[in-house]
Amino acid sequence: MEAALVSQVQRYLDIFVYNNALFLAERLVAHHPSEENALLLATCYYRTGKIAQAAAILSGAKQDDNRYLLACCCFQLNRLVETENALRGGENYHVDDLGALENVPAGAAGLYLLGRVCRRGNRRQQAEACFIKSLEIDPFMWIAYEELCELGANLEASRFFGVANYFKTSKLVNKAKNFSLKPESSDFIADDGHYVGEKLGIHAEDSLTETTISSQEAFCLNMPFSGLSPRSYTVSAIADKEPNVGSNNRSYTRSTSTIIQSRKEKNRAPARQRRAYRRPLAASDENDQESNSSKMLVSLLSPLSTRRSFQEKAKTTGSKHTYQTSSSVHGRHELLRLLSSFGSIYSKINEYLCREALKMLEQLPASQLASGWVQLQIGRAYYEMADYVRAQEVFRGLHRAEPHQMKGLDLYSTTLWHLKNEVELSYLAQQATDFDKLSCEAWCVAGNCFSLQKEHDTALSFFQRAIQLDPSFTYAYTLSGHEYLANEDFEKAVSCYRHAVRTDSRHYNAWYGLGTIYYRQEKFEFAEYHFKRAIQINPRSSLLHCFLGMVFHAVHRYDEALSSLAVAASMQPLNPQARFQRANVLVTLQQYDEALAELHVVKTFAPRESSVYFMMGKVAKKLGNLEEAMKYFTLALHFHSKDNKQIKEAIEKINEPDHDDEDRI
Repeated sequence: MEAALVSQVQRYLDIFVYNNALFLAERLVAHHPSEENALLLATCYYRTGKIAQAAAILSGAKQDDNRYLLACCCFQLNRLVETENALRGGENYHVDDLGALENVPAGAAGLYLLGRVCRRGNRRQQAEACFIKSLEIDPFMWIAYEELCELGANLEASRFFGVANYFKTSKLVNKAKNFSLKPESSDFIADDGHYVGEKLGIHAEDSLTETTISSQEAFCLNMPFSGLSPRSYTVSAIADKEPNVGSNNRSYTRSTSTIIQSRKEKNRAPARQRRAYRRPLAASDENDQESNSSKMLVSLLSPLSTRRSFQEKAKTTGSKHTYQTSSSVHGRHELLRLLSSFGSIYSKINEYLCREALKMLEQLPASQLASGWVQLQIGRAYYEMADYVRAQEVFRGLHRAEPHQMKGLDLYSTTLWHLKNEVELSYLAQQATDFDKLSCEAWCVAGNCFSLQKEHDTALSFFQRAIQLDPSFTYAYTLSGHEYLANEDFEKAVSCYRHAVRTDSRHYNAWYGLGTIYYRQEKFEFAEYHFKRAIQINPRSSLLHCFLGMVFHAVHRYDEALSSLAVAASMQPLNPQARFQRANVLVTLQQYDEALAELHVVKTFAPRESSVYFMMGKVAKKLGNLEEAMKYFTLALHFHSKDNKQIKEAIEKINEPDHDDEDRI
């Protein structure tokens, strides 16, 4: 009867009738208790989402398959110590002992899971060792390379995905020892062509959308950026130069839809993944199972049939060597070449080398270029470059093609927040929360929607819901910090930012948020430290260099301030904020001619900003050009209809000498 029960349990698992499989598995364990049968019962619980019950069934397991499934259950229950104990089998050895890692069950999948445990525990070096070992065993374990990139390991993709790595996969079957080949570099070469956006029909060269200036709050008459908020500068376009999004959108939609439409019918909805972010505990391609360890995923797929299948193969391969067909070899080589290309792209994006990543992306085959993952990387690259108009177009096209895809909606909604697009953001929030109420990204979209409407408490409740769904979702902590900062609740904001840093030490947005708070509190030494930490992670952010320059200005380190602001301006020439702050420093140094020249440049980008004209008026007065000063003060008054007391006072005292020798606006 045992064989009949096993067969029927497996049959119902295969056709997704899990409750019936569970009932029969309980009968099986009652008839003949054993670790193998307990594994099958635990698998039924796991498939039905009863993770705690599956863990209880497997408690004290000794067999490798059982230990691996137990570890998967404990990890999902956030019981990290138990997860590690299950993977290590209770043995006392150091995780960074590469020889000891051979004993982890499920091969590459087990090592990947152990790496995630180490990463959650902020054991970076040990996590990297586990992910590297996982990839060395199975170069198709892509998600392990993603983790390495997110940890900032900066390891070349060709080290793992080169064609030579194909031969390493045979070690999983025949246990070959001391076999290695020098990995060949991928022949995936990025040329100096146009960006992917241009290839897809996105043309926004003439728009001035790369600036990181906000609206009224961006310039303040009392002190520089007194209304500091980590999200109030990286807002879309410059005042009164609205980007012509309509025509670009239509062009992009036509060209992209022809590429993307073909995949709507043939692609399944991929498993939801996140950056900071929960990924499937084990992933394998059905066509590649013969290259995996006999123990890998045996508990999650088809436990007994998979085991029997492997044993049958072992009988064949035990007597003679199995040769793969040339087409199979070629297919694997092509897959590794593709993974090498994807790895190079993902590594560049995580190093914030977004321009290089975009050039690489356009070299991908058309079918891959149209895929959701690639489109998400394109959108993310534009987002990190603060090119929000192009990012919006890419994210919009991706969402239309794959409305089921939740990953990336957090960045899409933040892009809309920067562009002040309330209508589209509200629609996106409604769609996302209706589609999947258990998605962290969906609640982040809703939170951004209410944040844009200045309903910060409501936004906070949505961000906290995202954290409740996934305590490791870093971006939700950062967004919560932004909202607390907007409410002037610095203590809670600091707590959120620090939690984000603990969850992901490379989340530069959180370091930036902490620096912003300390800048507002005039704790400039702390502000400098946190801005520098953010720059170490993302040295190509114009905004970060700009804020560091503002800190140097505040502590009278003027040469360093000018240097940092010059770097910020060179990185993003259309960013008027850096030039405005540079003019501020020059005024402090009494270099009025140079300051006025900078302000004229800023004026071309922000022709309706009152603070620019007010400062130009003060500089003109310092130079003795009272008529010109009066003209600028009048323009400042015209564009600043609210709270114009300071401007009127400056006009009334136009003929009186200034007593403030350090005009920092």
